[in-house]
Amino acid sequence: MSPALAGGVLLIDGRWHGLGLGYLAIMMLCVAALGVCVFPRIPGKKVLVPFGGLLFVLAWVMAVALPWQFPVRDLPAPDGPHAVGIVDFELTDTSRQDPFCESNPCGDRRLQIRVWYPAQDNNLSPKPYATRAEIESSLAGLAGTMSLTADIFSHLNLIETHSVVGAPIVEEDNLPVVIFSHGLYSYLWQNTVLMEHLASHGYLVYALHHPYDAAAVRFDDGMEIRAWIPEQNPEQEALKALREKAYSESDLDARFDFFLSYIEKALSINDSKLLRSAPHWQKDQLFVLDSLLASKLPKKVKAIAEKGNYRSVAFAGMSFGGSTAMAACHQSEHCIAQINLDGADSHFGGVNKMAPAPLLHLYQDHHRQLQHKAPDLPVNKALMFNDFSIQAFERETRMPKSFQYIVSGSNHFGFTDSSVLLAGFAATLLSGEPDGERLLELQNDFVAAFLDQQMRNRKNGFPERQEAEWGSFVMKHKAEKVPLWWEGLPDRKKQAWLERLAEIQGKLKKYY
Repeated sequence: MSPALAGGVLLIDGRWHGLGLGYLAIMMLCVAALGVCVFPRIPGKKVLVPFGGLLFVLAWVMAVALPWQFPVRDLPAPDGPHAVGIVDFELTDTSRQDPFCESNPCGDRRLQIRVWYPAQDNNLSPKPYATRAEIESSLAGLAGTMSLTADIFSHLNLIETHSVVGAPIVEEDNLPVVIFSHGLYSYLWQNTVLMEHLASHGYLVYALHHPYDAAAVRFDDGMEIRAWIPEQNPEQEALKALREKAYSESDLDARFDFFLSYIEKALSINDSKLLRSAPHWQKDQLFVLDSLLASKLPKKVKAIAEKGNYRSVAFAGMSFGGSTAMAACHQSEHCIAQINLDGADSHFGGVNKMAPAPLLHLYQDHHRQLQHKAPDLPVNKALMFNDFSIQAFERETRMPKSFQYIVSGSNHFGFTDSSVLLAGFAATLLSGEPDGERLLELQNDFVAAFLDQQMRNRKNGFPERQEAEWGSFVMKHKAEKVPLWWEGLPDRKKQAWLERLAEIQGKLKKYY
């Protein structure tokens, strides 16, 4: 009865994954009962024995596979010299009404923020990866977007982080600051491994929950906001088709035409994510920075926040958050570095513009994804989906440094904690082929070294050391094809492109 005992322990701990072990125990009893008590009296027992064996095998598969796909294991430990603390707090932007709320008029825009910071050594217990309340709110919301039950994430309450709530902050001033945004329909702590790594190395990292575009946000007063997902319609499908063309065409003339057509289509149908979500994410990020600069903060976070240097910050994010972080960097005089973890352009403010600050861009293996979808599609591996959005087209324009890498074999969610929260088929499906811990180790190394160089002026060998160490995992990407293409265009063609682009950007201004 050890399977029953193991299954019971898992269920008592709150893990639905223990059902497999419980089912195994029941099947063992049933098979034994059928074999001993029933089969001798049934002429067709030779038919029933294999059936009982099949149930037995299926039970074993369930018993082993479910806990294996959703393991309870420690997060990778941060390797910096500091312990890590966290504090959650809320801010309200009274200058702006929430653009998504169903009430009329809408209320002020409320935000939930978590800060990770370098803490003094302590013996306090770390926070679980997700509390029961977070599973019932944010993770239930995430499960809902996938038509699943929140129980799929129940094991995350058993995983310990390395962050202590309210731990005393280190006695240092002018700590470098990162403002981070999650992916669309996700949750603010989706990159806990990276946040802890940076905090252990002396960074203050503020991560935002963007209401209505996060999986779910539950505020201190109990108010909960679930993700608002617009219904798909033929216009949305047409928009998606244009985007896929804009990211896959090998010919740059055709690619740029589809790219501009994609934005024009979004404008014509008033697409909610590109014209409502993206501008407000940018405004959320800038509002948080303004609040930090003015020290307009709740009392519980002031002692931590006063240690930061908000005159020179980095904007960062994953997926939709990475794109809007780049948009915020374009609008802030305080931005000295920007990080995009596999986010496609969703704001278009950087098309044919000089980048405002050095950029680190890590991409999933986009070409591999394209070839999986359409094996016969000719893929130009010299192009990536943001090449029009991170540089001025004229070659002679002086640009801040851009460091772009494709992580071989990776999928989109490999740039989140899912790389280590899942295992087996589930991990490969979401994160890709690389080992999850190695993938996050790579991400930590590139991000921390880039920030140390840009924000602390450290001569740390970035990026040459990383390229040498991770050469089998990463492919360096240079967006040099766009300036070469532009250089070869006749002046009349250039003028036509620029006039079309100017008209689009003029229409976008009213949203930003």
